[in-house]
Amino acid sequence: MKISKEKAEIVGLLCAEGCHFVCYSKYYAYSKNRNKSYLVNHRTERIEFSNTSKPLLKHFRKLMIKCYGESPIIKYRKKNSDHKIRIIRKTLMEDLLLFTDYGHNKWHVPLEVFKGDNKIKAAFIRGVYEGDGTSIFWRGNKPYLEFHMSNLVGLEEIKRLLDSLKIESDIYVSNSKLFIKGDTNVLKFAKIIKPKFKKVSLSLR
Repeated sequence: MKISKEKAEIVGLLCAEGCHFVCYSKYYAYSKNRNKSYLVNHRTERIEFSNTSKPLLKHFRKLMIKCYGESPIIKYRKKNSDHKIRIIRKTLMEDLLLFTDYGHNKWHVPLEVFKGDNKIKAAFIRGVYEGDGTSIFWRGNKPYLEFHMSNLVGLEEIKRLLDSLKIESDIYVSNSKLFIKGDTNVLKFAKIIKPKFKKVSLSLR
């Protein structure tokens, strides 16, 4: 099974800021035809993408249109709250779940990304970074980028992808962070990964 650049970026964004929900509920419903109430077992399912950045959610929607011809609705919340996109169409969920499950500690880097070319790998990393990475910051004269997430297995897999792209990184297990340090690696990350919203430039100091 192949994965496109756009779909790899969608999956990366969902790994960073997505969640797969399956909910069950029970309630009594009245049937006029039967003239009695009966117990209903109800199941709902969705994949949700959340972020405070409106431009990032609009970008996610554009990727969905390009990949699936679907334009999901963005549910805007009040200022400084997460805005949301909910994917509820069964065929879309089934396709996205072929690659991985979504949630803080559930996701992993799909095999299709590991086997993909450098553009596929970069697109997936870009999605994760735009969703859950930090903008460039400095300690003294040294620039840093950071991925901070509770999924340590996922971080280790991100490191493997970065290694394959010749971008050096370090994982701090104690606080579940991956760092990209120094001018050379930060510039290489900017050139290869090409983040659109969290700009990476040494001139941003």
